[in-house]
Amino acid sequence: MALFGACRAPAVPPQARSETTPAILHSAVAATAPSAPVPPTAADTPTSFEIYTSKEADDLEGWRLVLARRGTWVRLELKSNGTSGAPVELEGSITSDAKPTKLEAHARTSKATPLNFSGVIEPSGKLHGVLSTSSARELIELRPLPLPNGSEETWKNDFGGTLDNTHRFRLGWVQKGDRTLATLSRLGEKPTTFEGSLERQSGRFELQEPKQPEHRLRGILLGGPGDVDGIGELFHDGLAQPFSLDRFYPTYPPVVELPNGARVVPVERFQRGFPDCPAADDVFPRVEGVAAALPLNRALEKTISPLTECGNDNLSFLGSLWSGSTYTVTASSARWVGFAFDWNSYMGGAHGSFGLSCAVADTQSGKVVHLNEEIAPASFPKLSALVRQAILRGEPGKSLVDLGFYADDAHVDATREMCVVKDHGALFLEVVYQNDMDEAGLFHFVKLRPRLAAAVVRRFFPPGSVGAAVFQ
Repeated sequence: MALFGACRAPAVPPQARSETTPAILHSAVAATAPSAPVPPTAADTPTSFEIYTSKEADDLEGWRLVLARRGTWVRLELKSNGTSGAPVELEGSITSDAKPTKLEAHARTSKATPLNFSGVIEPSGKLHGVLSTSSARELIELRPLPLPNGSEETWKNDFGGTLDNTHRFRLGWVQKGDRTLATLSRLGEKPTTFEGSLERQSGRFELQEPKQPEHRLRGILLGGPGDVDGIGELFHDGLAQPFSLDRFYPTYPPVVELPNGARVVPVERFQRGFPDCPAADDVFPRVEGVAAALPLNRALEKTISPLTECGNDNLSFLGSLWSGSTYTVTASSARWVGFAFDWNSYMGGAHGSFGLSCAVADTQSGKVVHLNEEIAPASFPKLSALVRQAILRGEPGKSLVDLGFYADDAHVDATREMCVVKDHGALFLEVVYQNDMDEAGLFHFVKLRPRLAAAVVRRFFPPGSVGAAVFQ
């Protein structure tokens, strides 16, 4: 699941394992794996949760595992420690409940390759076993995660997740002490509000929909090292659906109504990551109600990276590769829509990367253009000087070097991201400076968004361009 270096969200107060924790039910993975005991669909019986980790939090070669047990049924979520990406979910059974306890679990890493885990839980609490595919094996030895101290601070967060490994959702979380207010949102459905409590030390939560208390969210939030942020189940309309939570799934943007009666709606695309195969988690825009919708939406879908084929059996960074993106509508009119696309990814190495790009969709022509690419090369020195003034406004006597640049140069050219934004009814050209894209030779740890008014920048866009129509 998604962690990306310096762009980490505010930390959730630490939580960890509880001895008496809520139920996790049957996962869709079992339909493609060897048979295992299937718990009742909506039984309200206890399930124990256990969290294991291999070494310290900064051990990139380590593992993190969350185990849910009910009777002889087990469900595991396993991922590399200290890296990011969707956890691999396995399901199986306890084959011997004597001491040590033996268990088997299974999943599929691709259409044809099974993934198996055979393990033992020692009386001391340590877990060890073998993770294997048809062509690779890796030994895993884990210890229980110790209980960290709790925190009473008030915090807010957004969690994304999966239901039954297929349906995705967004959970808005507001916490004050032990009291919780959560809003569950799925694309195309009305959000549902749940209220209840969180046990600060164990991470256990139990929430109910006030008007329909039989609709419940129960599970455990996981803090401290690692990236698995929660597991649990949703009881709804007589069904019990297992879910996984993560702080870094992309947000679902709201539907935006355009002045001409058209609208922009969010569309999602998801691919589960397996050995050396990135998990893709993207939300992108679709425009409805305009004549040029077909070419326009084809162009918008190209703003996200193509999916990667899975199939490699290397287990060393199982499930640790990922990419994700989402978008924001920054401004709009009857003819055009401005977008900012946020992306982040981890493809190996010490940390992930993240960034932002902008575009404008012309709802009449069906084109999607980048404003920085419409400006004539001869205009960039003048535009760069204006941007420099905007950055230094309010900083009398200083140069860009004083603000972290390597030179007193705003470096505005055809590669600099530019967005159209509307603020209090006025349009601006926003010039984007971002660490991951620029620090190699332009500046060191600078994040700026200087703005220029429409009247100032319209002369830089040639007649007939989308930029000219935007800033007219």
